[in-house]
This record gives sequence, C-alpha cells and structure tokens, in this order.
Amino acid sequence: MISLLRVSEDGHRLVLSYPWWIAVAFALPALALATYAIVRRRRLPRAWPVTIAVVVAAWAGIYVATFRTTVDDIGGSAYAFLRYDQAVRWKDAVDIYLEQRGSGQDWQIVVIGRDRRSHEFDVAELSAHDRDRVMAYMVDRMPASAFDRPPELLRRRAASGPRTVGLFPDQQI
Repeated sequence: MISLLRVSEDGHRLVLSYPWWIAVAFALPALALATYAIVRRRRLPRAWPVTIAVVVAAWAGIYVATFRTTVDDIGGSAYAFLRYDQAVRWKDAVDIYLEQRGSGQDWQIVVIGRDRRSHEFDVAELSAHDRDRVMAYMVDRMPASAFDRPPELLRRRAASGPRTVGLFPDQQI
C-alpha cells in the first residue's frame, strides 16, 4: 500500500498531513471544469453534472489542503474542512486503543476522554510502522493512570478477534 499521508516530527510534536501537490491535483480539475462550464455555458445541454464535479473536486482539494493532525506533549488535535474538528488533552484521557473498522484497511486510534467522549484519529492511510509510531507517541504522553492495563496490552479488533499489539510494525498486514 502506498501511503500519501505523511508523518513528520516537528520539534516536540508529530504532524500528520498530506503533501500540497495532492490538493493541487484536485484543485486543477475543479478549475478546469469551472472554466469549461463558463466558456461553454450556452452549448451545455445539462450543466448540473459539471457543477457537481466542480463542487466535489473543489471540496476534495480544500479537504486535503486543510487536513492536519497534531500530536504534542499536551494533547492531540485533528482538523479537516467539513469533516474533523476535535482535540483532546492527554491529562483528560482515560483510555486509548487502536481499532479496525469495516474493511481490513480502516484503522483509527480512539482516545476516550473523562467525559466518556471518544476522539477518533484516522490512521487508515498510514503504514503499519507509522501507525504504531503515532500510537506509541500518544501512549507515551498519556498519564499512567489512564490505563487499567499495561500499554503493551492495547487491543485491536481483527476478524479473528482482539489481539495484543506491540509498538513495532505488524507483520501480518
């Protein structure tokens, strides 16, 4: 699997983001389609398919350009245009686990706050190594009182049931 999402260490924090060229790759077709629709306005029998394509491509470009997940010593936050806008402080966290949803490639790190609200960090596009690196970074910053079990026993949901997770790459994926 090729991962377009990149993990970078910036000072004392991890930042997950997409390269800028992916946003441009979505924005250019949106601009080209919008220009085409304006120029050919009178000759288009149905303009709504072009309009929908422009809106979807523009939204995708803006989403990719604004997507950013930041994990630092104080907490974690995720933001993307019209999709994510959440933050959690580590001192307010009571549990953390890596969860597999739906297909075998849909992974999320779930942090449960004191208010029992779950904060989900989508890590589906990361390699197993980077996913475990982000998870270990989060676990290291959470207070020891957040775990009713040792951090090494964090569970994943898999097709064959939960299994133990280490902080090293998963060889089965």
